[in-house]
Amino acid sequence: MVTLSQVIVMHACDLLGIDPALGVKMAGGLGGGLFQGEVCGGVSAAVLALGLVYGYNEPGSREQNAILTAKVKEFEQKFTERHSTLLCRGILGYSLGIPEEAQILREKGIIRNTCPALVTDTCAILDEMLAKQD
Repeated sequence: MVTLSQVIVMHACDLLGIDPALGVKMAGGLGGGLFQGEVCGGVSAAVLALGLVYGYNEPGSREQNAILTAKVKEFEQKFTERHSTLLCRGILGYSLGIPEEAQILREKGIIRNTCPALVTDTCAILDEMLAKQD
């Protein structure tokens, strides 16, 4: 089974010409807000993708850090305009980190009915942002 975060990273890898198998492994632990209902795995995956494009690998890269920070904030704003929150538990209404609530999510099919739209929205935001790379 591939998680929401893995699908988004695969999409970004495809856009950027990066091996998607590596992306799938990298994003494997992001699902369900780190399995605790925290920041949506799709948001975390998008931040990884933005880091691939706008990130830095040299100490003291203040200018590039400022660019990446602005891009992450732009993504977060666009995502919250559509979903009101960055938190998985806020989007789903229950937390995967609480066993009883995780059971409700499974029984009611909330993840199955909610997360595909999150993938679509997140990929659309990334497409827009990566198409206009500075």
